[in-house]
Amino acid sequence: MRALLAASVFAVCGACSGARARAPEPPPAPEAVSGLWELGDGSGILMQIALVEGTPQIDAWSPASPTEPETHFTVGDIAWDGRHLQATFTYPPSKTTTRSDLMLVNADRLEGTVSGAYTGKETWVRTVKALAAKPDAAATPPADTPRTPP
Repeated sequence: MRALLAASVFAVCGACSGARARAPEPPPAPEAVSGLWELGDGSGILMQIALVEGTPQIDAWSPASPTEPETHFTVGDIAWDGRHLQATFTYPPSKTTTRSDLMLVNADRLEGTVSGAYTGKETWVRTVKALAAKPDAAATPPADTPRTPP
């Protein structure tokens, strides 16, 4: 019986001996929260975070679609301790308000929970989407552009 048990343990341990355990990633630097993030649910919601003297400034928006214009959220109650980000987001057209409680798990991922109008798990991933430049209303068109009177 003892030999059978030893053989079973050896077989189980031998089968996994080729797999190496991944070393845990070191915590990301607090500055890693800065940048452009996209909500991982496929909604296309974007969030730009900038640390200003250690305090996050957040601009979040729903990009324009064929039926809706680009809409910016009202963001408040922001807290950041270097790893843990909390903020309240209100979508102006519907007044829907949620609270995100997120952990910076690595330089490219924020994970946590959302509560308020709905609850669940929430993931934000760093993105490099090109943001469309907003046209400058005061810009003068090039000289060869035909001008039409107002």
